[in-house]
Amino acid sequence: MSATTPHVVPFWQRLGAISRYPLQSGALLHVLLFTALRLADLALGGIAGLVVSAFLWMGILKYAVEVLVQTAHGRLNAPEFNPSVSDSQAWDQVKLQILLWIMLVAGSFGFGLLLGGGGALAWAALVVLAIPGATITLAMTNNLWAALNPKSWVELMAAFGWPYFAVALLAGLYQISAANAQSIALPYLPSVVGFLLSWFLTHYVLVSTFHLMGYLVLQYADRVGHEVKRNDVPGKLANRHADPDQPLIDATEAMVQDGRADEAAATMREHIATRGGTVLLHEHYRKLLKAKQDTTELLRHAQGYVQVLLAQDNVKRAFEILQEAFALDAEFRADIADDIHRLAQRASQLGLHPLALKLISGFHKRWPKHPDIARNYLFAAKLLTDKLHREDQAQALLTQLKALRPDDALMPEIDAQLALLAALAATAKRAPASS
Repeated sequence: MSATTPHVVPFWQRLGAISRYPLQSGALLHVLLFTALRLADLALGGIAGLVVSAFLWMGILKYAVEVLVQTAHGRLNAPEFNPSVSDSQAWDQVKLQILLWIMLVAGSFGFGLLLGGGGALAWAALVVLAIPGATITLAMTNNLWAALNPKSWVELMAAFGWPYFAVALLAGLYQISAANAQSIALPYLPSVVGFLLSWFLTHYVLVSTFHLMGYLVLQYADRVGHEVKRNDVPGKLANRHADPDQPLIDATEAMVQDGRADEAAATMREHIATRGGTVLLHEHYRKLLKAKQDTTELLRHAQGYVQVLLAQDNVKRAFEILQEAFALDAEFRADIADDIHRLAQRASQLGLHPLALKLISGFHKRWPKHPDIARNYLFAAKLLTDKLHREDQAQALLTQLKALRPDDALMPEIDAQLALLAALAATAKRAPASS
């Protein structure tokens, strides 16, 4: 793949997105998880703590390598899982960092004896500069010895050219920024909080740095002979590309990564309006709208999406969308007149009584000639009585219903329910006197 491949924006134009990469849900979950697990390291201490720490390093590096590899293949969303990186590859990354440190110390000592301070400094600078290249080599080739070969370091630096050194400098700046943040905050925080913050920043910077290195490979794939396989998705991610709308989703995700969220939203909205869309496309669209905090469009989209979900009998997700909409706007009403009674009953069966009432609320105003008016309000009255014990509201509702639909075929049932409410009220009045 050429370095001028469309949609591969130069990394220096994406530094903000690269720095925020660990805030994506998949990455943030791993960063927080491994940060919390560091408490075991703190609690155990000694040899046991070192063993736990080694396994935790293996775990976070395993995820970081997955980030690097997927980014290098043009997939810029943080992976939710790490299906393609084995434990042995992760352990090799741990070994690589240890061996690089040994090479740094031993080589600096040796060159210092032979060539003096200048030789030691030159060797140390080479090893520090080689860390990104060695890490990339190991992640992309799974060859530990190639990653440790100084000749391969120099060849890789020459192949990438000046962008390599820019990325190495940025990686160092990330580390320095995290260290500065820790030095400023730690003196003012309780020890445990400071411990967790320190590890959170360490893991955050690690994931961000590996994403940066992967993006360098993606941008200059032709220089290093890397074949970008955008659709070669490993393991559990493969089924995502079976969706008919996946190409559109991938294209709009690239737009978002490039800072063109409004264009991505408009593209998906137009596609849904003109051609419809799969559930996966609808979900990605809603995710983007939430990120943009576009409440108006979320509510508008909910109207049509609920109908799509009901057509597929996905009632559970339809309820979730409806609850989201009601939370955003208490006056929201779904345009699904013929399905209201069925959905209200199903919601009540699931214990979602307030949702059932919201579905029915104002039904006669929206559809004044609909035959389900009496049936819906009678159900609402029974729900208020039997489940929520709000008999006064149920009685008021049925009284209004009698005035609104005096000739409805359900009037005998409405009268029977009113009689039941009257009996309950009378019983409640007598109860204090008898006691």
